[in-house]
Amino acid sequence: MGAIGFSADPAGVSAYVESLRNKFGTRWTYCAFFTKYPLGWFAYAFIGGPYLVMDYNNDGWGPENIDRVFAHETGHIFNCPDEYASSGCDCGGSWGRFGLVNGNCQNCAADGGVPCLMKGNSFELCGYTPGHLGWAPQLAVRNYGYDAGGWRVEKHPRFVVDTTGEGRADIVGFGDAGVYLSRSQPDGRFETPHLIVNDFGYVAGGWRVEKHPRFVVDVNGDGRADIVGFGDAGVYISYAQADGTYGAPQFVVNNFGYVAGGWRVDKHPRFVADTTGDGRADLVGFGYAGVWVSRAQADGTYAAPQLVLNNFGYGAGGWRVEQHPRFVMDVNGDGRADIVGFGDAGVWVSYAQADGTFSAPQFVLNDFGYNSGWRVEKHPRFVVDVTGDGRPDIVGFKDLGVYVSYGQANGTFSAPQLVVANFGYNAGGWRVERHPRFLADTTGDGRRDIVGFGDAGVWVSRALASGGFENPGRVIANFAYSAGGWRVEKHPRFLADITGEGRADVVGFGYAGVWVSRC
Repeated sequence: MGAIGFSADPAGVSAYVESLRNKFGTRWTYCAFFTKYPLGWFAYAFIGGPYLVMDYNNDGWGPENIDRVFAHETGHIFNCPDEYASSGCDCGGSWGRFGLVNGNCQNCAADGGVPCLMKGNSFELCGYTPGHLGWAPQLAVRNYGYDAGGWRVEKHPRFVVDTTGEGRADIVGFGDAGVYLSRSQPDGRFETPHLIVNDFGYVAGGWRVEKHPRFVVDVNGDGRADIVGFGDAGVYISYAQADGTYGAPQFVVNNFGYVAGGWRVDKHPRFVADTTGDGRADLVGFGYAGVWVSRAQADGTYAAPQLVLNNFGYGAGGWRVEQHPRFVMDVNGDGRADIVGFGDAGVWVSYAQADGTFSAPQFVLNDFGYNSGWRVEKHPRFVVDVTGDGRPDIVGFKDLGVYVSYGQANGTFSAPQLVVANFGYNAGGWRVERHPRFLADTTGDGRRDIVGFGDAGVWVSRALASGGFENPGRVIANFAYSAGGWRVEKHPRFLADITGEGRADVVGFGYAGVWVSRC
């Protein structure tokens, strides 16, 4: 430092760095020093900068690792914390530009955390480091937004789903003129939206959110997501083609519709799920008299609807949309989707049988029901696998936090356990009308984590191998009610893997278009 005219102390280094900033006219500068003299550590940096120091021998790691070590130390310049165990790290704190926790710390993260630049000899980034570095969500598509395209929640359903079978989630939107698609690319970008079907839209066909449920799901087992709509006259399907186009809508069932059968969104939930295990998705509707199923046939047609259960219905059992969530999914691992209902007394399951029928409803859990204080307008409930054992668990967000009843091998469920004292109506002040909550695998370990869009940003509680969950940590300072001004009634948000890496990314439809933050 003396040879270049500065004092040989930290003040001199800071003065030198400031002189570089002035010389090059930058807003900020930092400097790296490679030395030949012995160092206490072969590489180190001052948290927040403005300089880092490295031994040119790289502690015997060789020149092929210099870039990796340099990148690690540069992370410290931007207030990234160490994540390896011997650093003495913990999973708390307020680090980097957005003040995020150190959730990938090896001492306390689930299974010791994931590979990351700040933890070991890896160029990979965990879900926390991008936020520590100050990387904001990226605007991926200038469309599908409240201002960018004039998309509205009450008019235009949007989905993030893999339509090609390539393992990357695409953007599908039901606009005024029909269905638009933006396919994801291997580099994480999306195609410009293009119209794939001039139907199923607000103007093109007169489809309405309050009348006509629509789905994007593979119904014929070819690995490509098809478009399914429950219209006035019944059910229409537009099949995905091998060349990436979509066929004209086909009328497949003259039932389950607003006119054909008198089905109503506020009374009669409808689903598309494989109830027989043949790889083809069937149509399932909860009507007045009970549950009706129209089974998919090998030739692409659908059988006439059959009443398979005289329960779970508006008249058959007194089930109500505003009180009793219902799901159609495989709970016992036999490959056939079962019927799960959250009734007044608790949870009921009707198991799909090999002959295509369903068992009588069985009472499997005396909790999560209306009589136990659970309310649709306060307490989201899910049926998803959070342990990675292949069996769905019951997850509920109640007043005191998150409760889980773990799925058992025999198709029953364990007693509920309070696994996280947060994300709840009282525990954290979470509200259905402000704070979307999801279960998604953000780490690629096969277990679904708890993800909540709170006031200050996105919070994640990662699932542990033991069946428990980490304490929540803020991973993104955006996509939220206060952090970014996101609103449930304007800005749909999803968790979906858009890169094919096996980790769920955050996708939000904001004012200017579609924003993405990769996990």
